[in-house]
Amino acid sequence: MMHHSTIAPGTVVLKAVDKCFTVHYTNGTGSGLQLTQPTPSDLELHGRVSNQKACLTLLRWWLQVQGRFHLVPWTRKISLETRLPFKSIQVRGQKTRWGSCSSKGTISLNYKLLFLPSHLVNYIILHELCHTVHLNHSPTYWSFLSSLEPNCKILDKEMKGAGQLVPRWVNWRQ
Repeated sequence: MMHHSTIAPGTVVLKAVDKCFTVHYTNGTGSGLQLTQPTPSDLELHGRVSNQKACLTLLRWWLQVQGRFHLVPWTRKISLETRLPFKSIQVRGQKTRWGSCSSKGTISLNYKLLFLPSHLVNYIILHELCHTVHLNHSPTYWSFLSSLEPNCKILDKEMKGAGQLVPRWVNWRQ
């Protein structure tokens, strides 16, 4: 097991989808490192677990996979409900943005959204889908968003502090 000064997590709580994972670190021979999910709530890092940077890189990769698995269908659902189609979607680990929408209708979502409460994830997805109609933050955009989400200004304020909900290890770079 890792010593206490490490930043690698013992648990990963994905609040948005109400899932909690226990992370197990098992030392192995050789320089490799593997991540497996032996049960629906356990993650196993096996191999050179003393290499903290490699552990975090692997966990972030897993987060991206989780992001695709959960955020893509979530976006499709809201897209259908609101009749706001989009061209394509990608999930990444952007440093500063929760999401974006390109002029071509490509929506990018940050896998860090998984650490937020689901009502904020709903809001961000809707916020980006509304950009498929108005590609700016003009008064027209905000009134369009308000017609679909009357609390959008409150939710937007709530998003200002949402970065604190993302665990330190996710953004940690050595």
